[in-house]
This record gives sequence, structure tokens and C-alpha cells, in this order.
Amino acid sequence: MGLSIYQRHLNEKVSALVNTWVSNIVDKGWSVDEFESNASPKLLQQHQKCVELFALYRTLGNVKVVNPSTGQTYNLLRSLMGGELQGEYYTNVTFDSGEATIRTVLLMTDGTWKFGGFWVSSPQLVHRALSQLPTNSNSGRTLTPLALNAQYVNPLDRPAYH
Repeated sequence: MGLSIYQRHLNEKVSALVNTWVSNIVDKGWSVDEFESNASPKLLQQHQKCVELFALYRTLGNVKVVNPSTGQTYNLLRSLMGGELQGEYYTNVTFDSGEATIRTVLLMTDGTWKFGGFWVSSPQLVHRALSQLPTNSNSGRTLTPLALNAQYVNPLDRPAYH
């Protein structure tokens, strides 16, 4: 019973942290500095990729609404026994051009939460990526929207641990 209460309290605390961080990033025009101030060391190594993708995200327009984040921390029992504590949260945001979902993975490192992964999914971004593909490609490759989502929309291919 006590573990369940602790888990719920931790989820609420981390969700509030994600709300603040995501709001600060998008309210400041997709601020790379805001993102990197809370990024894990591994993500900081991907600075140029982050700059390029945040520029793409700016095409979503101004923020209208940032909804509260939902998600949970996990590996709690493992963390109590010396393992890593992680959280995965989703934030739905409305921009001038439409909806986007921001997925964040947080890692507890040395007693501090840091971004371990950050993804943005939006039909508008996929549509933009599709519209920029050459119409007469002889490459023999077929790109699907899912592949474009991974290529153009996810700034960090997978969570960067430590």
C-alpha cells in the first residue's frame, strides 16, 4: 500500500516537472537552450540535430494550449534496489497549425531528473516532410509516413541513457 502511494506521488511530481519543462520549451519558440538545460549528457552530444529539428518544429506556429502531461515513472522497485528510475510522459499541445504530441522520457541521474528522450509527433510535420520529397525519385526506395515520422519528426532516435 505504501509503495502505491509513493508511486502516485512520484508520478504527480514528475508530471508537474514535465509540464513546466515542455511549456518552457514551446512557449519560448522551441528553445534549444531550455531543452538542453534539462538534457542528459548523451543528448547534449546531439546539439546540432536538436537545433535542426527544433527549427522544423517552429513551423507548427505559435502555441495555443499546452495540456497537462500524462504518464508514469517505472522501474521503481529496481530503483529502490539500486537501479535506474525512469519516467515516460506525453503532452498534447495545440499550435496555430494543429495538434502535436510530445513524448518525453526522463531519467533520474545522480538524484536529478534529465531528458533521456524527446519526440514530437504531428500530422502537420509529416505532411510537410512528405511535401518536400522529390516527386520523381529513381532511388528505388519507398518512404512511408512512419519512416518519415522517424526521420523528420523524432529529434532523438531513441532514449539516451546516461
